[in-house]
Amino acid sequence: MGQEVTNDVEMIICRCQQLAKLEGEKIVDKTTTVYQLQRKVKSLREAVDRKDLHVDMLRRKLALTEDAARASRHLEEERDELIAKYKRQCRMVERLNSELGETRLQLRDLQAQLADAAEEKGRSTQQQKKVEELTAKINELDAIRSRQQKKITQMKEQIKAHGEHMLEERRVNENSLEGITQELAVTKQAVRDLTRREKQLQEFRRAVVSLLGLDGDPGAEGDYEAICRLERVVGAHRELNDLSRRIDEMTAPSRPNSRNSSLNGITSGCPNSARTLASRSPPLRSPTRPSSAAPPYRLDSPPR
Repeated sequence: MGQEVTNDVEMIICRCQQLAKLEGEKIVDKTTTVYQLQRKVKSLREAVDRKDLHVDMLRRKLALTEDAARASRHLEEERDELIAKYKRQCRMVERLNSELGETRLQLRDLQAQLADAAEEKGRSTQQQKKVEELTAKINELDAIRSRQQKKITQMKEQIKAHGEHMLEERRVNENSLEGITQELAVTKQAVRDLTRREKQLQEFRRAVVSLLGLDGDPGAEGDYEAICRLERVVGAHRELNDLSRRIDEMTAPSRPNSRNSSLNGITSGCPNSARTLASRSPPLRSPTRPSSAAPPYRLDSPPR
């Protein structure tokens, strides 16, 4: 504001000088006007001076206000710093108190650990003794292991030899099994032949029993009855042959001579055949009852 006033004054002065130069001739006539203008300029200069003083006062006041504001801001900053520092100190005190409690607990733990360490030291001495004893036992076990290793090696060799022997025995047993299998097949074939022969004998017995007119009940009594009837039939057949021969002899005495001569010729021509037929034809025996000591032969019993 003072600068603007100064500029206005300078402009006015310049204008006045110009007017003075231009109106130099009229100055005389207008002395009163000039005097008034001079007084006005003087008053304006005084006003400008007063305004400059006022501006200086305002500047000083503004500077003081700014200094006071800076001081207040500085004080507020210091106050905030002190408050923050106080809070930090309070937190630090709380943290130190908690650390103090933890330190006390750690101290108690360390004392307990110290007592445990003393006990562990005693235990360690005992364990050291045990370790020495175990080391001696381990050395003994190593020696035993070496001996057992040798025994195991020998046993492996024995097992290997035994395995080879077992393989050889297995081969022999397989060969024996093959032979037994072949013998079993032959035996089965013989059993089948015996079964077939038994069936044939059973059929022959049934045929004989049916021809004799018996019931065909199995057992010693049925076989004895069949044999008795067969002997009676054979005896009756011989008696019939004898009777027919006698009748022939009585009716034609010349025919027996011719028959005997023919038989003699046949016998003389084949003496061996006659002897063979005589030896093969078994003599007739009278039927006897079977005893308990020697049971009779049964047709339905399989041959042994």
